Amino acid sequence: MLSGTIREIASFQPQYSSENTEPMQKRGRLIRDTLPSQLAGFRERFCERLSEFGDSTDIEGRDGIGRKTPAPWVRIFSRELSPSATTGFYLVIHFSVDGSRCFVCVGCASTTWDSDKGDLIPNSNEEIQRKVDWARATAKKAKIDYSRFTDTIEIGSELPLPKSFEKATAFCQTHFISDLSDEKFLASIDSGLDILAVLYKSYSDLEDLSSAEISKIEIESVVNPRKKNAVSRQGYGLSAKERRAVEIHAMEVTSKYLKGLGYTVKDMSSTQSYDYSASKGDFVTKVEVKGTTSANADAVLMTANEVRLHLDDNQRTALAIVSGIRFASRGDNPVCEGGELEYRDPSAIDGWEIEPTAYVVRRTT
Repeated sequence: MLSGTIREIASFQPQYSSENTEPMQKRGRLIRDTLPSQLAGFRERFCERLSEFGDSTDIEGRDGIGRKTPAPWVRIFSRELSPSATTGFYLVIHFSVDGSRCFVCVGCASTTWDSDKGDLIPNSNEEIQRKVDWARATAKKAKIDYSRFTDTIEIGSELPLPKSFEKATAFCQTHFISDLSDEKFLASIDSGLDILAVLYKSYSDLEDLSSAEISKIEIESVVNPRKKNAVSRQGYGLSAKERRAVEIHAMEVTSKYLKGLGYTVKDMSSTQSYDYSASKGDFVTKVEVKGTTSANADAVLMTANEVRLHLDDNQRTALAIVSGIRFASRGDNPVCEGGELEYRDPSAIDGWEIEPTAYVVRRTT
């Protein structure tokens, strides 16, 4: 059933036209309707592979917006974490333009919809590569077996959109149409969804974002609580309790480190604009602690008082940044684990770029 539909789609690939010819009409019905409907028959199986994200599993196919594309696709995804093909990560089935192969892939969005132009615009190579690198590093860190997904996708078109699909592919298994069976195809999807479930777990914790991006999201969620952020993930991200758990875990990691160096550590977070007073003999250091789920601690969020402390007294202040913090559990009683500590003593943030991201706008009349 599935393999027969795949073969029929592949048979129309050498007859590609950007116009809505009869072969393209037939291919379009197979891509948009037939194959997604057949895959939907295995929804329960797919939901199980996606684990906690399975309830929002969906399937869709596209063969072009307006003009037909030489690279039609069908994707399996979470409606919450990838509401459109221009956001997030998903499993996607691609086809070579010569019709000889199909590819079961896990990758990220490669385009952004430009409402002004009414067209898809390829994301930058740098942005796509950063997401692909993150996905591969996350799968490797989780020690998941992706040995069957190390192929290089070759759609076979030099047009910008198919090339962007290739660049956005983090994991790929190639299937030759002549040797395809339902069993092989479904086994490939199962393995791909196992990879996707791992990515979704980290993606839902915003681990794919830099700490600077997370900080801006947190500020906007306070200033504009009803506004959807550009990277909103429909309920995912960190709740207030989870953000607090990240902060507490970062403080615990830092305290253990300081005590290991022989410091006497006193918690000052409830009364001062820094977190710890670390003393050794007559020498006292004011330590500010920052924690993030991001592995890329490229920035930290500071209040005006914290910035003044480090700029005015930088020889007596230190900055501890704990990045890559993970959740052992979430919800009402979140528990954190892991993380890498970067300890800067003195903090010397006067050499850093300080960017204002929120303002107090005070009435004067």
